[in-house]
Amino acid sequence: MTITKQALMNQEIEIIENWIEAFDADHPYEIIVGSKFESLIIQGFPLPDGIYPDRLEIALLLDHYPYESPIGIYIRSIRQNEKIIAQIRQYLNIFKDQGFHGAPPITGYDWVCLHYANDRSWSFNPRKLQEGDCLFKFLERFHTLCREAC
Repeated sequence: MTITKQALMNQEIEIIENWIEAFDADHPYEIIVGSKFESLIIQGFPLPDGIYPDRLEIALLLDHYPYESPIGIYIRSIRQNEKIIAQIRQYLNIFKDQGFHGAPPITGYDWVCLHYANDRSWSFNPRKLQEGDCLFKFLERFHTLCREAC
């Protein structure tokens, strides 16, 4: 039986939603998936205590998902995020209107250089997502690095 990209994305979204709701179930957020599952936008992505504002809009490009991890994370480039971006920039490389390592620029977003692992490995397990690498773990890693930045 072949598992479709749509079925995998549905599983990923459920895991991500449960994780976001564990921070504050009453805080609004929205997950938007591209029509061909080529992108994922999270409006209201939670940030660790000590960072204000404590929510961001982020985007992932998923052209090669599930075979490869996303190439970095995109942060919505708006005035209220400038302070957050400055804090995160202490730990991660962030580029305005640019992308590197094959990541294209997205107008209105800053690109955060984030690889899944030091050797850019990606060990995806389509049968049991949390036993391998997955989008949730990629986002969780970003959240952990943000915690270290504040």
